[in-house]
Parts: sequence; C-alpha cells; structure tokens
Amino acid sequence: MEAAANASLELAALAGLADAAGPWNSSAAADAADTWPPANMTLEHYLEMMRGPKHLALSVVWPLTVIYVVIFVTGVIGNVAVCVVIVRNASMHTATNYYLFSLAVSDLALLLLGEYAAAHLN
Repeated sequence: MEAAANASLELAALAGLADAAGPWNSSAAADAADTWPPANMTLEHYLEMMRGPKHLALSVVWPLTVIYVVIFVTGVIGNVAVCVVIVRNASMHTATNYYLFSLAVSDLALLLLGEYAAAHLN
C-alpha cells in the first residue's frame, strides 16, 4: 500500500501537484526526479507512453484515406474546370476571373505538390 502511495506522490510531484507551494519546495519532488523514468522502462515504451503509438489502427486510417482522396479528386477536378472555363470563354476574360484563375492554379499546385512534400519531408 505504501508503494502505491509513493508512486502517486511521485506522479503528483512531477505534474506540479505535490503541494500548494509548488514542487520546488517538496521533498517528494526531489525524490521523484531521481527515479524518473523508471530504470526498467525502455526508450520505445517511454516514447509510446509520451507520444502515442507509432501507427494508427486501420479503423482510423481507412476513413482518413477516403476523406483525403475525395478532397484531392474534387479539388483537382474543380480547379481544372475553373481554369478551362476561364480560358475557353472570351467573355470570362476579366480582371476578377484572372484572379480566380490565379487562385485555381495555386490551389492545383498545392493539391498536387503539397501532399508530396508532406509525405516525403516528414
């Protein structure tokens, strides 16, 4: 029972909850600093505890993949359609539509190159 009380005291000291004056005045905080992380904890276990698992479950990955593919496909089709309509119709050659054309091209560049950069730079 005393071991459990000491463990909870150590965790409270690490979280800054040891006493109202703060962990710097607590003797439990000094003891807790010497024992954290536990000697039998591996680096991988520590990282998993602090940052979460390395890989997501398939029940999370598949819906995210479907959402990203739908956003990508509709974005590419919509922006290409905007560019084609503005280029082919002479009545659409106005300053506002040139601005929209510029936005569509930059959006296409982000859609096509942004995922590549995000996937390969992380």
